[in-house]
Amino acid sequence: MNKITYYNEEKYLLHSSSLLLVPSLFGFAKGNVGLSCLNIASCFISKMFWNNPVYDWRRYLDIYYQTFLCCGLFALGNYNFVSTPYMIAGNLFFSNGLYFFYRSSSEYKKKNRLWYIYHSIFHASMATSCIFVHLTLPWLIILYFFIFFEF
Repeated sequence: MNKITYYNEEKYLLHSSSLLLVPSLFGFAKGNVGLSCLNIASCFISKMFWNNPVYDWRRYLDIYYQTFLCCGLFALGNYNFVSTPYMIAGNLFFSNGLYFFYRSSSEYKKKNRLWYIYHSIFHASMATSCIFVHLTLPWLIILYFFIFFEF
């Protein structure tokens, strides 16, 4: 199968995917074990795809899991929050991430060889947004969230 990258940019995206471990470690330190596990899964799924970026099941798993996780964390961080400044900062980083995802996609379609820089900024923005989700949530809400999804 052919790789989706043009000039072996996947090595940079593989490293930028590691940024998703930062909110996981932060969440573990704060006691948000369930959300941290979802972030770790996000990191490993992304790294699994960027290790060999071809059009196969790993690409679809990455697309669907990341979309589900981003939407879920966005809703969770905005629905029940304890700090408005953290929520606003998280939303700004989330919006920034969406913009850079759009920008990386449009540059990729133009075959611009530097598209991966925008995608790396997208990874960093979303990782930072996840940190703010951990900061905005009270501990009890996180417990209810995982009790609901375990059954």
